Amino acid sequence: MMEIQLHNRGEVHETRWNFCVENAFNSSPFGYCESLDLLCDDWIGLVVGNYEVVMPIPLNKRLGYSLIQMPIDVQQLGIYGSPAKIALVTSAIFRLLKIFKFISFNSSLEPIIQLEGVKVEQRTTYQLSLNQDYNSIYAAYSRRVKRNLKFFSSKNLQVGFDSNVGNLLDLRVKMAADVAELKLSQERLINYQQLISHWLSKGLAQLVTAFGSNHEPMSSGLFIKTQQGYIFFLLASSAEGRSHRAAFAVVDYFIKNNCYQKRVFDFWGSDISSIAQFNSGFGARPLSYHHYQKNDLPWVISFMKRNNLYKKMKDILG
Repeated sequence: MMEIQLHNRGEVHETRWNFCVENAFNSSPFGYCESLDLLCDDWIGLVVGNYEVVMPIPLNKRLGYSLIQMPIDVQQLGIYGSPAKIALVTSAIFRLLKIFKFISFNSSLEPIIQLEGVKVEQRTTYQLSLNQDYNSIYAAYSRRVKRNLKFFSSKNLQVGFDSNVGNLLDLRVKMAADVAELKLSQERLINYQQLISHWLSKGLAQLVTAFGSNHEPMSSGLFIKTQQGYIFFLLASSAEGRSHRAAFAVVDYFIKNNCYQKRVFDFWGSDISSIAQFNSGFGARPLSYHHYQKNDLPWVISFMKRNNLYKKMKDILG
């Protein structure tokens, strides 16, 4: 069995880590050190052998405890390496994670790893094969999706690729005014600006934006390129965009310009019925992934976390 070690962020050898991620069968922009630094409050690296397999573990700190918790907007971060080596060490990796008192972690690895004290829930993502022509994909759209695309088209509005990250983030801020769960801190917005700009410059992402009659952005989506396909990472729409069904046009434009590829488009969610209906409406099929959950925190900290009191105290105290 290859040696498995946990490294604090400062102990991770960035060159070896990034080399493993870049050459993994499931390589993804989310796995690189520079991406993790901007996505996660903190993270540690699980390293197998001489960086033959690596796994980022996102952390939050709460009153002296390190909690494994997915970053906001991120469904999965992945385990990187060759399929054979990952299969050899998966069980050992998950057993090692039991040292943490709180785990809220997603993985699509099979089989499910059963660990004492850790609950496993099945959650749903939606995936669409892009290895077909656009007409075939469009034919599988639901009536609702086709109707909304026709409605958007009837308004003679524009949709296309975009390089202005500010359009997406400004829309996200506007949405967060109505949906508190979407709110991002100023630090997170700056991190997103830096990270998305980097991804776009390296050809690791595509940004698609729909514009209103005054050329104001009204819906924008970010699609991340991985070794195996694309991930629908972010979507934001204004009130005008929602009334003009612009989000449907954004996704359709992305699909139209990326079909005929041997890639899979992963919508990254969701079990929320309205989002599931949106995703499945484009012909995407449901696929399960696993949510690992453990909470052995003292009851006071669990209570604060459950009621989001820690964040509220930080906001009050600045």
